[in-house]
Amino acid sequence: NRGVICRVSNDGVTPISIIYKVNSFANSELPLRKGNYKIYGAYEPNKAGNYVIALEAVGENAAKTINFAEDSNSFETPLSYLPEMMVALNDLFITFKNGIKVEE
Repeated sequence: NRGVICRVSNDGVTPISIIYKVNSFANSELPLRKGNYKIYGAYEPNKAGNYVIALEAVGENAAKTINFAEDSNSFETPLSYLPEMMVALNDLFITFKNGIKVEE
């Protein structure tokens, strides 16, 4: 609701969008996704612990996918794929678009 991306870990809740300088993006994009619009997040264990965040398109605002890299404590450039669902199974990370598995 506040437009902040947080990490929940053993050390508590950390507002990573504020600390790592993407808060203007988070403040403008996250509040648009409410009601039936979704934001998906999944941990990608096979890429050094990346957290992938996918935002559905809403109105004239396009869908977006961003990535937080734990090893460098930074947000990486927007990703090219736009999944509608993501899941991690052990070290396997799977994304779906239109109900079909997408290869990255």
